[in-house]
Amino acid sequence: MQDVKIIIFLNLLFFSIYLCDAQEIYGKYQLIDASISSMEIGVTYNFQPNGVFENISHEHLGEKIISGGNYTVNKDTLILTYKNLKSNSNCSKNIIEKERIDSSNILFADLQVFDSKGKPQIGVHLLLKTKEKNIILGFSSDSEGKFPPLYIYDPYIKFLDLSFVGYNDVSINTDTLFGFDTEFKINLNNSSETYSDHEGTYKFIIKNLDPKGIELVSFPGKKVIKFKKID
Repeated sequence: MQDVKIIIFLNLLFFSIYLCDAQEIYGKYQLIDASISSMEIGVTYNFQPNGVFENISHEHLGEKIISGGNYTVNKDTLILTYKNLKSNSNCSKNIIEKERIDSSNILFADLQVFDSKGKPQIGVHLLLKTKEKNIILGFSSDSEGKFPPLYIYDPYIKFLDLSFVGYNDVSINTDTLFGFDTEFKINLNNSSETYSDHEGTYKFIIKNLDPKGIELVSFPGKKVIKFKKID
């Protein structure tokens, strides 16, 4: 009887240790796929300690398809809840300050541009265009990501278009800017990154978890999926 109690105790101890380890699943992993030999392509998962995960499909020529959401570990089950990231993937054009001025026919604007990591981006092209997209004037951002202050006295200028190699273009319509002094902060998005609108919840049984990687079993389906830890 005593031996039975010891066995039960050891089983419970092992199970509690396993669950403790499962809670520390965070890190970066790559899907083990025999058909892919290059680290430059394939599928990676990045589990952050705050319960957020990112799933990146690395394509040829540096293209990336990014999806993700939140994850939880419930006993021996890994639960992934995907969110629509595409809705938040557009270039951010934040108005820092907007003050009304005396004339409704004048536009004052200060623009500062940043890369996808939030650092000031030098060399971004700013083109002032008409309604027909004809170019009237152009500028380039300096080392702080700033352009010369804009003083526009003619509604003939309809668009402020920004472009830089490797990033998605940004277009600002001037219709609502005349009569104001406006300060913009603009964050560019990498053109090689595509954000997914995929949504849904998926469950996996944690079959094995160690410092080298994770082995999961899909539920339902019972397909074994292996990941190696790369960070």
